[in-house]
Amino acid sequence: MGFLFCALVSTLALVTWFYFLNGNPYAEMMPNVPIFLLIALGLGFALINAFLEEGLFRSIFFSLFSKELGIAAAIVLQAVWFGFLHYQSAFPSGTIGIVLTFLFGSLLGYLVHRTRGILIPILIYIFADFSLFILIVMRMNNLF
Repeated sequence: MGFLFCALVSTLALVTWFYFLNGNPYAEMMPNVPIFLLIALGLGFALINAFLEEGLFRSIFFSLFSKELGIAAAIVLQAVWFGFLHYQSAFPSGTIGIVLTFLFGSLLGYLVHRTRGILIPILIYIFADFSLFILIVMRMNNLF
């Protein structure tokens, strides 16, 4: 149940951010392919991105920081780093991107500690990334 709540809160935050975003700056990243292929590409991106970022931030960095500095510091430090790396060109970007990804990274870091693994954070990350992808495609087609 906690997994669903975290996934929904994270996705709601992304939807809110994207709703107030001017235009659709991410549309230019989308290839001009049939919708079924575009959805497959979006799901593939969500899977790869989740495994890479969770593997780096919530597995490697979290483990290193927690061994040296403790759990609380590890949650904060990996989330700060995760947030700042989203500032310029990731989604969400800008100052609000730092705040949202810091909160998201903190939540995922806490879940790594709580569940003693990265499976739940990976699943939440996949859900959030794919949801954002769907929003981008919907806005490209004037549906959102």
